[in-house]
Amino acid sequence: SVLGTVVTEREVEDLPLDGRNFMELAQILAGTNEGPPNALNSGTRPDDRRLTSSVSVNGQDENANNQLIDGLDNNERIIGAIGVRPDIDAIQEFQVQRNLFTAEVGRTAGAVINIVTKGGTNTFHGSLYEFFRNDVLDATNYFDTFGKSELRQNQYGASIGGPLRHNKLFFFADYEGYRQVQGSTSLTTVPSCFEQEPQNLG
Repeated sequence: SVLGTVVTEREVEDLPLDGRNFMELAQILAGTNEGPPNALNSGTRPDDRRLTSSVSVNGQDENANNQLIDGLDNNERIIGAIGVRPDIDAIQEFQVQRNLFTAEVGRTAGAVINIVTKGGTNTFHGSLYEFFRNDVLDATNYFDTFGKSELRQNQYGASIGGPLRHNKLFFFADYEGYRQVQGSTSLTTVPSCFEQEPQNLG
């Protein structure tokens, strides 16, 4: 009787995701919408600059969701955001239950989002990646009158999994890093003629 959707490993890995944020897949399912841009877990607020985990389900507040990872509680209690955000390469699948929850996953008016992480297998598998942006490769902003604004963005990581004991014990580990240096162009003020002309205070 549960109303929900399972997003598989292939969908998580193959569909284009800005910033490799799996929560964007939850935002396009039936009955779900992206939360407001100023939401506590939107990633745009000073108290949490991480990628957005804001999902509004069936018109409920974005903080009303119950986040789980491998069936365990994954809720950040201070601002209601997701606690641990696995790398895409570490996600086997995730399920978004939108209505008629089973007894073990209640306590929510929104959705239950349960992430299932990968485990190792009898053979070694891994990945290595980097995505980058650099102002050298970008066009100049029309409003940058003194040259390009600086931009250095690197998102990189690796994963590996395999057997510790054949058919008995396995491992899986992953790492993802994100570094960004970004200049800004301010359009909030226009210098007056007095500010533009050099002044002789002599």
